[in-house]
Amino acid sequence: GLTARAEAALALASLPGEGAREWRKFARAASRGLAVHARILPSSRAGADLYEARRLTSEGARGRAIRRFQRGIRLAERSGQRLENALMRTDLAALLPDGPERAGQLDRARDLLRECGAEPTVQAQRAAGEETG
Repeated sequence: GLTARAEAALALASLPGEGAREWRKFARAASRGLAVHARILPSSRAGADLYEARRLTSEGARGRAIRRFQRGIRLAERSGQRLENALMRTDLAALLPDGPERAGQLDRARDLLRECGAEPTVQAQRAAGEETG
């Protein structure tokens, strides 16, 4: 419900043309809804941070988005939410300059995804043009 609304609003707000402003407003409202839900159900705090950080990224608030991703990662680590942790690390890495911190975030995200059973299959790697050797 709430997560799907936030995700859809962010996707639609990023499209060019009329209506993007309205979708950005809807994305802010959806993010606020996730924050309210997270106050009631603390296990959803990391997910709320994920979408708020993505919203901030889409609005160009890079520094605030980085801080929100970092907070969400800490929450996800404490609560054992590996998928949310991996998604935030991947999104955070996209905001960081090339270097050891970015590489570390991506390496940890890969490890977390493997722990979740999301290891890429040989067929998917071939489709992506990767070596399966």
